[in-house]
Amino acid sequence: LAPDPEPLSPSLPPHMTSIQHTTHSSHTTIESDIVADLVPLIVDDSLQLPPVQVTRSKRSRKTVSARYRDGIMHITIPAWMSSTEEQKWIANMQGRFARANRKTDSDLMDRARQLGRQYNLPKPASVVWTRELTSRWGSCSIDTASIRLNGKLGSAPTWVVDYVLVHELAHLVHADHSPAFWEVVNRYPKAERAIGFLMGMGLAEG
Repeated sequence: LAPDPEPLSPSLPPHMTSIQHTTHSSHTTIESDIVADLVPLIVDDSLQLPPVQVTRSKRSRKTVSARYRDGIMHITIPAWMSSTEEQKWIANMQGRFARANRKTDSDLMDRARQLGRQYNLPKPASVVWTRELTSRWGSCSIDTASIRLNGKLGSAPTWVVDYVLVHELAHLVHADHSPAFWEVVNRYPKAERAIGFLMGMGLAEG
C-alpha cells in the first residue's frame, strides 16, 4: 500500500475553495516540467473555473499533470511540493486548460446549427459568447434570431452547453416558458441533467 500523503495546508485563494485532495492516481491530459519561479497564467474572468482534486504522488518527482474529467480538474503533483507551489500550479493548470478548451463564436454557431438539425429547431442568425450576461446563462432575441451565451459556460461540459443552446433555440419556436416550450426543450435527452448541473453553478436560464 502507498504511504499516506503529506498534510496539506487548508489556506487557499478564494477561487480555489472547492479544492479536494486524494491519494488515487489519474491519467494525464496536461503535463509540465517543474520550473523555478513559476508564474501562474491569468484566467479570463469570463470563464468558470472547474473544481480541483489534487493528488500528491511520490512517483512523480519532476512533472505536474492534469486531467479534466466529469466536471473536475484532477491534478497530480510531486509529494514534496509545498502548499504555495501547489497553489501556483493549480492556477497554472486551470488557466491552461480553460484557454485550450475555450470555444469560439464560430464553433458555437456550428454547434447550434447541428443541434437545430438534430432536434428540428429553427436556424439562428447568430450565436456568440458574451461577458455582458450577469444573471442568465443565455439569451435569445426573437426579432433578430440572435443567441448569446454567458462566457462562464466556456469551461462547462459540452452536453451542458448543448442544453443551453437547445434552450435558446427553443425560444425561436416559443418565446415564453410555457409547457409547449418545455416540450421542445425536452427533445434534448440530457435536459434535466443539464438543468441540475447549471443549478449547481448558479444564475438562471434564459
